[in-house]
Amino acid sequence: MDNFIKGSSIVAALPTFLYVGYYQMQNRNSLLKSVSSPELKSFLSIPYEIMVIGILVSYGITYSLMKRNIDEDNDSTVTKLTKVAIHGAILGVILSIIGRFALDLPVKMFKIPRNKAFSVHPSAFILYIFIFLYVYYITL
Repeated sequence: MDNFIKGSSIVAALPTFLYVGYYQMQNRNSLLKSVSSPELKSFLSIPYEIMVIGILVSYGITYSLMKRNIDEDNDSTVTKLTKVAIHGAILGVILSIIGRFALDLPVKMFKIPRNKAFSVHPSAFILYIFIFLYVYYITL
């Protein structure tokens, strides 16, 4: 349970809080006022803050699995950091795929054209590696 709490900390989710909060402030209210379709209005009124809770839980679960995997082995520091990076990369790709294909977030939140929305995957991959390395470092 301790690892779940460390992994789902505010430090881990800060980048997510920042871009979801920025999107909320900049776009959501003006979009809701300008939409006339009831279906689209109901879709846009989804509180994206709930996504952050899901991301915190996914961070906690991934961090717990990662710590269990790392603590079982007597590996060198480089091997442990590699495992941390792999866990972060896997979570980044999973969240990137969900955000891209299920929620279409690159187009809605960042106004990236649909034909270039795939560019979020490498960014998420790298971002989550650094987030996991940082969280692992501060929780040693």
